[in-house]
Amino acid sequence: MRVARYPQVRRYIPPAEVGWLVNRIRDRALIIDRIPQVDVSADPSDNFLLGMAEAGQADYLVTGD
Repeated sequence: MRVARYPQVRRYIPPAEVGWLVNRIRDRALIIDRIPQVDVSADPSDNFLLGMAEAGQADYLVTGD
């Protein structure tokens, strides 16, 4: 829920709706038990995102970078 306090989120999502939105995401989320280790990003701190995208067979990965 930390992300709910980010200014870029608060600008678009009122605090009263954050809990509702988190519950909707949880209802539709795919839980990944084991995230594969990847080492392909120029920024090593982003590798976990690529591992999650691979494990979930994501078609797209959208980040704030």
